[in-house]
Amino acid sequence: MLKSRIIYRSISSTFICRNNSSGGVVDTMNSLRTLPQVNLIKSAEEIQKDLIKSRTPQQNKFFDPALIKFKQSKNIFSFFKEGLLNIWRTNRDLKKSLFNNKRYIYDFSMGDENGKLIIKRGDFDKIIDVLSQRVKLIQVEFENGKRLSNSVENEILINRKEFVEMIRLRKDFIKLPLFGLLFLILEEASLPLIYLFPRLIPSTCVLPGILSKRYYKKRNEARKRLDEINNGKGSEFVQKIVSGETSVWKIDESLVPLVCDALEINHTFSRVKLMREKLEQHRKMALVERALRAKGAVSHAEQIWVADAHGEWLVRH
Repeated sequence: MLKSRIIYRSISSTFICRNNSSGGVVDTMNSLRTLPQVNLIKSAEEIQKDLIKSRTPQQNKFFDPALIKFKQSKNIFSFFKEGLLNIWRTNRDLKKSLFNNKRYIYDFSMGDENGKLIIKRGDFDKIIDVLSQRVKLIQVEFENGKRLSNSVENEILINRKEFVEMIRLRKDFIKLPLFGLLFLILEEASLPLIYLFPRLIPSTCVLPGILSKRYYKKRNEARKRLDEINNGKGSEFVQKIVSGETSVWKIDESLVPLVCDALEINHTFSRVKLMREKLEQHRKMALVERALRAKGAVSHAEQIWVADAHGEWLVRH
């Protein structure tokens, strides 16, 4: 039995949580384990301070700088390991909770006689379509006075954390076998290979700094180019597409690949028509995400603010 609800506010995010029956706090809005655990990374100065504390004054007289480099490599190794483990943990937990053949969403067009569609991993596009259609219908009915509220509470039987994990896992899990194998075989020696081919790694293993810049190079270049084309308003241009204010089918053909890159949508070997379809699917995901975020706030009867959550969510998907 859920007893109470807590809201945590911070500069970077807002957490909507519940206290479960065992007294633990369950976050139903955010999934921090699908993000890089940058808090694990230590600077050379921090590592040196830790070493000095753990050594005798006599040992510190013969301090070897190479030891710092070795410890840094081990620290990065631990960071990658945690990123890989978090993908595995997310997959394990979703199999038990979301993909257990018991969870469902309402689909009054193609579901069974009860209008229920079982949530299955392989039905990703179908799930997104059904959820986005439901959200849109609720909005239309509310605008036409057929509903007292546009809340999706009790209408969409999935929370934002599960939705975000489902989407992020889809992209990261396919990278797990290859990167995991290289990581296990080469260990610290895999770092040069990762630097040369940053897209080998899942998003949970993106190191801040140089690797992050290389990992998101294509995205950043696309955003810069869109800014140039739209007189410094590239972000607004993309937001209008994501919100549905500008139809993906009306974007100039030459801009479609740039928008895909700006939103981290893979379009390798894709024709323009398929790119537009991917953008439309992304728009639907954003629509559902906004509704689920509002669901968390409305059910608590409070206004909450998630700092740049939508923009970051777009980047991560």
